[in-house]
Amino acid sequence: MKRNGTTSKGTTRWRCKQCGASSVKRRNDITNAAVFTQFIEHCTTAISLDDLAKRNGVSRATMKRRFKWCWLVDVPDPTAGHHKRIYDQVFLDGTYTAGGCLIVAATIDHVIAWHWCKHETTRDYQLLLERIEAPLIAVIDGGQGAYSAIKKCWPTTKIQRCLVHAQRVVRRYTTTNPRTDAGRTIYRLALKLTRITTLDEAAAWGVQLHEFSTIYREWMNEKTMIKDPKTGAWTRVWTHHNVRKAYNSLNHLWRSEMLFVYLNPPAGVLAPERIKSTTNSLERRHQRPAQTARQNPPRQIRANDNAACWIGGSALKKRNCLTIRYESPGGPTETRANSPKYPP
Repeated sequence: MKRNGTTSKGTTRWRCKQCGASSVKRRNDITNAAVFTQFIEHCTTAISLDDLAKRNGVSRATMKRRFKWCWLVDVPDPTAGHHKRIYDQVFLDGTYTAGGCLIVAATIDHVIAWHWCKHETTRDYQLLLERIEAPLIAVIDGGQGAYSAIKKCWPTTKIQRCLVHAQRVVRRYTTTNPRTDAGRTIYRLALKLTRITTLDEAAAWGVQLHEFSTIYREWMNEKTMIKDPKTGAWTRVWTHHNVRKAYNSLNHLWRSEMLFVYLNPPAGVLAPERIKSTTNSLERRHQRPAQTARQNPPRQIRANDNAACWIGGSALKKRNCLTIRYESPGGPTETRANSPKYPP
């Protein structure tokens, strides 16, 4: 082969000395690497297919065709790189897609491990935590599955409840515009949680919570007689049950010492200034992949699973227990069977 000028695009043309055939050399490895880089950018950032197509000077349909093989790439397991490593703080959270729930364990910088499941149960969180050394602090959103699994797998780990989720629980009971003085007071008290930066402020917050209980205890203990329309039986129920639930949720966290672990981290923490009080860093990584997964049609469920796996640019690996189905228009269908433990 010898050089024989260039094509209209400027690509070097090669000519065979024996038969005179002319051709160009193609590097599919470089082309595929560039396409996969754009695919990861699409999954993990806010850039859309339309924006990528415009950048490359092609149509949206062309970009989808180029990404077709990328959806089927098995994502490597990150756990191997964190074997026997103990972290100061680990965040636990899950996100739901069309293919199931992806629960993730991550530090503030990167993903440590993941696990595919149908729901955030204690058993599924145990399968996730058993692969990781117990950290000094674990931050959870308040789900019972994560809490129970930590108590079983990481008994020495301090639990920090996400303060934003604690506020959401109170807001669920009081709404953003409570109609009673007690409701407005407990809601304002919840909003103060994310603005506390010192132990003195935390102690003052605890005093205010106790004062609320003292002032409104009799009011919260009021009961009302209601009649069951089916049986006709009369029953006594809490009159102000929503405010009572809001107070009990904060009081439980305060007495369990799960609100302000970030202000008084356990001995051994190497970087106390990096300890966080929320799971926001992990939820931000979920936001774009989850949005991509929810917006894709049901025929791309396997694509949805992989989109959720590429969180924060970290490589995760799919789990084979979910029914994964992929259909391309006019193309073949691929189905992976369920595990007996997770029937459809």
